[in-house]
Amino acid sequence: MFVYLSEMAGLGLVGFDPLGAIIMLSFIAGGARFVHTVVFTVLNWVLIVVLGVTAGTALVPVIAELPHWLQLVPRWAWIVAEIVCAVALTTWAVVRMRTGASSHHSVGQRLHPRDAWVTRPPSPGCGDLGDLKHGSPGPSAEAGSAVGPTIRTPHWWLLIVISAGIAVAAFADPGYTGAVLAAGSRPVSWQVIGLTLWYLIAMSPLVLLCVASGCGATSKASALLTNWISQSRRPLWVAGTTLIVIVAALLLVDAVLLAASGHFLP
Repeated sequence: MFVYLSEMAGLGLVGFDPLGAIIMLSFIAGGARFVHTVVFTVLNWVLIVVLGVTAGTALVPVIAELPHWLQLVPRWAWIVAEIVCAVALTTWAVVRMRTGASSHHSVGQRLHPRDAWVTRPPSPGCGDLGDLKHGSPGPSAEAGSAVGPTIRTPHWWLLIVISAGIAVAAFADPGYTGAVLAAGSRPVSWQVIGLTLWYLIAMSPLVLLCVASGCGATSKASALLTNWISQSRRPLWVAGTTLIVIVAALLLVDAVLLAASGHFLP
């Protein structure tokens, strides 16, 4: 089982994703309490584990037949598929290189986590009814102009919907897909343990943010995470684009080798 848990830990590193923590930071900036952070963190864990166990158990018989099905695919179909994928990935890389610099420069100016949760302050005419009868604007107007924007906390249904979206979108992550397939042949209890380990590593920013919120260090954790995201955005973008180019090149080379010799790359 040590090898299995090591595999899940490694796949957790592959699937490392700060998205959940970023979303939770926007909730915290909008006035979310510690209970919201706990619910959001636990929901993500439960949905990722449940969907992973369900998918892994269902895919075991399919994976067993996969080698037989792949042998039935003609060689020309593999060549065409690899060329199409290589062209698509190359186009994607070119688009990223053409638009990446401007988008990274403007993201910080266009978006701020608090923007989605700040509402306009009460207008000067929104005073109490008794004050309006006497012709005064009322204390609400003075408070609204003095205090500034009012904050509202996220709805519970929104936490559930976003958690479900993150869990479903995780299947597009090779790290999570690999973890699901690696755990699929294990007993359910070990699937839960393995996927929980994957979650604790891959979603560690969200887990650490939840722990920091419980310890009263939310502001410090938010500042550290925000600083890390701002500093790592550009290197991660470059690394992602480079990886796309490498995969496209390998697919193209493999297609040429397959057409010439009838064999895939080793």
